[in-house]
Amino acid sequence: MKQHQDDYELVSSISNMETIVNQYIQKINMALNFLNKDIYQQLVLQRNDIQLKNV
Repeated sequence: MKQHQDDYELVSSISNMETIVNQYIQKINMALNFLNKDIYQQLVLQRNDIQLKNV
């Protein structure tokens, strides 16, 4: 019975860690998506600025 309790606690602990890690991954992904959009916008603005100067 003790072994079952230990196993349950271990699985529960691992599950909690997985949940926490997944939450961090989601936050990192959101930050990276934001940065990608910002970089893309800057590139588009820079391209448009260069095109205007060439005209």
